Amino acid sequence: MIDKNIAEGGHAQTASFPMSWDRPLSRIVNSKASIGKFARLGIHTQGDLLSYAPFRLHHWADLTPFSELMPGQEVTVFAEVLSARMSRRAQGGIMLTVVLSDQSDHYLSTLTCRFFAKSSYALTRHEKDLQPGTRAIFAGTLSGQGAQLYLAHPVYETKAALSLADAQEFATTPVPVYHATKGLPTWVISRTITTLLDTLSPADVPDILSPSLCAKLSLPSYWDALRVLHTPSSDAQWHKAKSRLRWDEAWLTQLALMQNRARSKEVPAPALHTPALQEPSLYRALIESLPYELTQGQKTVLEEIAADVAQTHPMQRLLQGDVGSGKTIVALLSMSLAIDAGFQGVLLVPTEVLARQHEASIRNLLQPLEVALGNDDTHEAEKLVEVLTGSTSKEERERILAKAENGEPMLLIGTHALLQDQVMIAKAGIVIVDEQHRFGVAQRHRLSETPGVAPHVLVMTATPIPRTIAMTVFGDLDVSILRELPQGRADVQTHLVDLRNTAWITRLWLRAREEIDKSGRVFVICPTITSAEDEEGTTEFVDEDVAGEARRLASVDDFVQMLSGLPAMQGIGIGRLHGQMAPKDKAQAMHAFVEGVTPVLVSTTVVEVGIDVPAATMMVIWDADRFGLSQLHQLRGRIGRGEKPGVCMAVAPLLEGTTAYARLKAFESSRDGFVLAQQDLEIRREGDVLGDVQAGSSSSLEHLNLGRTGDIEVIMRAREVAEEVITRDPRLEEWPILREMLARKVGENERLNLMRS
Repeated sequence: MIDKNIAEGGHAQTASFPMSWDRPLSRIVNSKASIGKFARLGIHTQGDLLSYAPFRLHHWADLTPFSELMPGQEVTVFAEVLSARMSRRAQGGIMLTVVLSDQSDHYLSTLTCRFFAKSSYALTRHEKDLQPGTRAIFAGTLSGQGAQLYLAHPVYETKAALSLADAQEFATTPVPVYHATKGLPTWVISRTITTLLDTLSPADVPDILSPSLCAKLSLPSYWDALRVLHTPSSDAQWHKAKSRLRWDEAWLTQLALMQNRARSKEVPAPALHTPALQEPSLYRALIESLPYELTQGQKTVLEEIAADVAQTHPMQRLLQGDVGSGKTIVALLSMSLAIDAGFQGVLLVPTEVLARQHEASIRNLLQPLEVALGNDDTHEAEKLVEVLTGSTSKEERERILAKAENGEPMLLIGTHALLQDQVMIAKAGIVIVDEQHRFGVAQRHRLSETPGVAPHVLVMTATPIPRTIAMTVFGDLDVSILRELPQGRADVQTHLVDLRNTAWITRLWLRAREEIDKSGRVFVICPTITSAEDEEGTTEFVDEDVAGEARRLASVDDFVQMLSGLPAMQGIGIGRLHGQMAPKDKAQAMHAFVEGVTPVLVSTTVVEVGIDVPAATMMVIWDADRFGLSQLHQLRGRIGRGEKPGVCMAVAPLLEGTTAYARLKAFESSRDGFVLAQQDLEIRREGDVLGDVQAGSSSSLEHLNLGRTGDIEVIMRAREVAEEVITRDPRLEEWPILREMLARKVGENERLNLMRS
């Protein structure tokens, strides 16, 4: 708990937002061209410039005398320029040769620096900076031998009237390094920022924390943090300033989330009460008829969901359950609460194959049951199930849509076809999104846009992607977790197979035949459907990991043909499955695989989720480096679902030191989806917390890293303080600067995304 006077703000934040923060950059930058370059970095105002944080520190290191220089060394030297000469190179281009002296009597009293470019224009700045008589610090790696040692493209810093003592002091001072752009190097950014800082005072900088809260949290003021951030005297000082920026980012995000949670409670939602033990209901009948006992984890999650949906504001809950943990029955029981209350349950899934799989399993569970609806008529429960996909006939589609729009109780399973504008689900009591990472934020929101009351929302995932973890840590969603697997699940071993090792590849197909001979089923996953895609340039690429070598990705069509010709596969039926096949053909392919007519199924990732074939014991993922960690984990989850153990073979070039290799090693080392999610986070970052982006490369977090334990602690502490402040002052009336900064950082689009997530 924080102090009451801090939480309320009291009279601690009485200043208004400083006008100087919004002054255009043209007030300090004269060149229109330079203003345009700053704009490319998102810098338009003085506030933008001061907020532009360096991403690391450069260290000059100890000065090395010329007498101690050795080839291959990383060195920092202090020297005077003797000469600078521009010349053409025999092999083309221009070279600037700068001769340095350390003014000693040693035989190696000079050192050469070389700068290369295509034109002399690119070297003009260096030639101007390094005139004879200039003293500077130079840093780089020594090349050459003996008296021919030289520095190629060294980093340097010139200072007026620089002495050796000044240079030694300067060399020990860290130098901020900024993300730069063409024509705007880091040193220009640094010089512009320090020039601006020298003209300002603390009153020109908006601080979202009151002095008392800064003291409570042991954080510097924002003014002090900015000064140290851009002109640090030590690493420790700089990291202290960075801690203030991390706090501000965490606190603003948490405040936005807390305000959003408060607003969501004002939206009406249907109260779906759990039927009493003796009360006739689909929910109770379904539990009693299950052919197995629910795990303790499933029971706990159902209790959490039931408590949420009994409220009159929408549930926003994430169900994280590892592959095979039994999320489907949780989803069905949750939807049955809506049916019992006279509402509709909706299940959104990413593929038609998965929609049909859910339909079959749900109908099977409901088949022996009868349910009394609102008119007291008794109906067969399985007739409540409807499926809407892209291949649904026009007549069937119109019937289902009419039923949905009339508000008739139903369990509606659908793909992206549910997201079309003409689909109106009048009495959606609960919307469940399976494999939520396969849908965009706006798509998931589409089903909750119903007239009158809003439905409760449950999103499910087997492997949380980085953005999901970020939203979880930041508190936007309530979280339920299914960790334990149902009894009877077999073990699955995972092995990496180097694509370049022909002996291993030969053994792999012999192993596949062994599985088939033991009545097993084998999945072979390819990233593309046909080799014709290569002709359009979609699957042939120069692999960055194998410089200069083009590699053709595996296709379903090619692999069906190749496997048919292998001695190990003679007499074996080989099927194919991909997303471009007609629904009828997909169903036939799956049926033939399940029945063993084609015990090998070559497929794309259309089988990634939901496919349940207990006899499947082997998974071969070809070009596995082309898949994300979540996909790999999901694909592996298609085997070992029966009593027989499974084996997963991930085939790819195994190149140590690459990101792909790190991802594959993580996949091999663990079957725990939560462990893999954390490793995925460390590899890919957390994604856009306040926006639509799923991948970490476009992370909206500038200072926080959810892979760092310390940062998560900052977030949790920020959430605690944000809850205190919003509870006492939901509109932040006592925090004018904070309110203004929050409005700037988290606009309407970001708030809408928070509400949709």
